[in-house]
Amino acid sequence: PLIRAATKFGIIRPKALVCVPTDVNGQEREAVADCLIRAGASTTVVVPEPLAAAIGSGVDMLSPYAHMILDNRRRSHRLRNY
Repeated sequence: PLIRAATKFGIIRPKALVCVPTDVNGQEREAVADCLIRAGASTTVVVPEPLAAAIGSGVDMLSPYAHMILDNRRRSHRLRNY
């Protein structure tokens, strides 16, 4: 609906950025990008969720200092069983 509203006159084709989980393979990434292109986006950028979370939280990517971003949301139920 949002992309259709933006392309109502057929002139404007928005760019899309989408984040995907870290455990998806290349074929699934291409499928997500292809769906966005077919929905009307002119270009798509697919980034991993931890990278998007780091940028969204204000982590400076060009900093010489190390930052650790943990993505334990998917594996937390496995860790409790041990």
